[in-house]
Amino acid sequence: MRSWKKEASISTRPISVTGLAPPLHFRGAPAVAKVCGLFLLNVMSKQKSSPAITWKRILNAIVPVMKRKINAMRLLLLPFRCLYIIYAFSTFVLLMIPVFLWALFASLFGKIRGGNLVYGACIIWADIWLPLIFIWHRNIYIQELNKKQSYIFVANHTSYLDSAILPKTIRRPVRPLGKIEMTKIPIFGTIYKNAIVSVDRSSLRNRSKSIKQLKTILQKGISILVFPEGTFNTTGKPLKDFYDGAFRIAIETGTPIKPFLFLDSYSRMHYSSIFSLNPGRSRAVFLPEVRVDGLTVRDATALKETVFMMMEKALIEYGAGWIKKRV
Repeated sequence: MRSWKKEASISTRPISVTGLAPPLHFRGAPAVAKVCGLFLLNVMSKQKSSPAITWKRILNAIVPVMKRKINAMRLLLLPFRCLYIIYAFSTFVLLMIPVFLWALFASLFGKIRGGNLVYGACIIWADIWLPLIFIWHRNIYIQELNKKQSYIFVANHTSYLDSAILPKTIRRPVRPLGKIEMTKIPIFGTIYKNAIVSVDRSSLRNRSKSIKQLKTILQKGISILVFPEGTFNTTGKPLKDFYDGAFRIAIETGTPIKPFLFLDSYSRMHYSSIFSLNPGRSRAVFLPEVRVDGLTVRDATALKETVFMMMEKALIEYGAGWIKKRV
């Protein structure tokens, strides 16, 4: 039998434990190899016969050491992370001020033309801000957009950052279907009000009024964006259950549905806190459009399920980071 002490002293070589099925081999960092070697040496020194060394005992020795190293690294990077957050939000506010002033001016031109002017300013804002905070976005087209066609865009929703990434994703006039409560936020609320169609869910009358506004906008060649999940998906599944609204509108107006996916906004900013913002890649995937020709309102549920399955399948294939339970 080879000397355990000798094996443990050579931290850069693989450490092999014979007499097990299968043998254990460690070819990782020298620190990990050293921990394993010292652990095995300690076990052998306390037992006269060959010990029954298991994977569980090995992992129990390694995992605490690795956790301490990771925590130490996080602590070391904390000051840099704080500086990044301060920098990112400072640039956000500074760049949003001229957009706010432009939105006030654009409101003089009415909801259609004024809304287009506001969204155009948001596109410029996103083109500047995202690279400044080291978030690199790209669009992936499984099927290209028809420039002459207005759509009902539907997307998944897992982060506050979705709204900031949207102008980098949809590069044409669009009106998100939003909540009227968001219009009450200082500065942002003014821009939000002129760039979206708000939905007041407090009564059937107000909701019906919002639907009529959507139909008017679609008839003018402007697309609509809806998050059919209604709010953040916190289930750990690819998608939350969809509401019917977007699919009823698509059928009633004869407008095709264009699903797309935000793949990385969850990783860039977790829905639990805006202070989780971090740099990295951002991707949006445009899926094939779904036609609604010949459908009636009775088909809204079937249409919803078709789009849901299409988006769910794509999210699983792309390995979306929030999926904890494959379905």
